[in-house]
Amino acid sequence: MPRRRISRYSRRTSLSMRRSRTVAVVVSVMVFVALCVLVSVIIGLALGRRAQENDNDKKYEFEKTEYQSGNKTVRGVEAYDYLKSDTTDSFSDQGITDYSICLRRRDGALEYKLDIGDKMGFDEILSEMSLEVRIDRVHGAGGYACVYLYLNSLECEDKYQREIYKAYEVALVAEAAACGADDIMLLGLSVTEANISEVEELVARAAIAAGDTALGVALPPETILLTEQEIYLASRVRNSCDFIALDLTEQKLSYKELGTDEAGNHINNSLEEMLDSMEYYIKAHSMRTVFSNTDRELYRAAIRLGVVSFQVIE
Repeated sequence: MPRRRISRYSRRTSLSMRRSRTVAVVVSVMVFVALCVLVSVIIGLALGRRAQENDNDKKYEFEKTEYQSGNKTVRGVEAYDYLKSDTTDSFSDQGITDYSICLRRRDGALEYKLDIGDKMGFDEILSEMSLEVRIDRVHGAGGYACVYLYLNSLECEDKYQREIYKAYEVALVAEAAACGADDIMLLGLSVTEANISEVEELVARAAIAAGDTALGVALPPETILLTEQEIYLASRVRNSCDFIALDLTEQKLSYKELGTDEAGNHINNSLEEMLDSMEYYIKAHSMRTVFSNTDRELYRAAIRLGVVSFQVIE
């Protein structure tokens, strides 16, 4: 039987083939890695351009700060209106952690049950749900509860009845704090040179009643801008509580882009004019800006311009 001849090069050829396959695999891996890097760079550049475009929209360099007022912590918020029809899941799904909760409406009606409301019977109660239950749900979702209420005691003309209503409103604040509110904001105070002393006293009593809960007052821009006439109503209110907020809910502001003038200069809309006039005060007092939920596009425009601490209310 003839002996099969084995070429002396056959083993070397097999080895070469294996090496060729190894080289091909290495080259494929390197090409794949290079492609991944290239794609990452392209995506990064695209995201960078988008981020730069968003930054270019920001006209103002506001900061969301946190500070101490005595033993209380005051922080910037991004608080959206938390209606009774809303759920914490709907907020969490949108990444919202700050909840704006109405306790007492402009007309004096209570959105939630409180013991003091039941006992006194001054205000209509619109829900069987207690404020404490509502806030517990917010805290259960890891949220921050920004409770706000309107005051109207100073509108009472009879001075003795006014004292009763002021005591009642202070009691509302005390119970809201006891229910777990993380901060409380007062609205509806019309501050003038004639009543500033009475306002200071009422706000100071409310701040004490709030205990460890930060208490603030929302003021319209015209009250704050009186500072430029050396009428320091806003500062006096601020000294009586833990924070003041810029209330834009009654302002009729336009947020539509107006383009440029003949010289190519940007034309400010009324929202920008307002923020221009208030920029110093927002920064100096670390103020949140208060918007009405009836014009969502307005506060969205403000956010694009750089507003970072705000509260949306009914």
